[in-house]
Amino acid sequence: MVDKELLSRKLSQLREYLSALHNAGDITWEKYEEDLRARAFVERYLQLCIEKVIDQGHARSSLRKDRQRGYLRHLQKEVKRF
Repeated sequence: MVDKELLSRKLSQLREYLSALHNAGDITWEKYEEDLRARAFVERYLQLCIEKVIDQGHARSSLRKDRQRGYLRHLQKEVKRF
């Protein structure tokens, strides 16, 4: 079973990472290309965002599977009653 608090925490982390990227508006394309620290910052936070999105997708997929299993169990019980 998927922990909804865990999903919420991961979504909160994603918002935090996106906010950090948004607040780095002073990093222009030129600065990104020339400054190793700026490039590392942007690339790392993009990586973290991507990881959280993938985590959310996996968790939601797992949640759907759990719901489907529950529905199938319910159907099996109903069929056995007949």
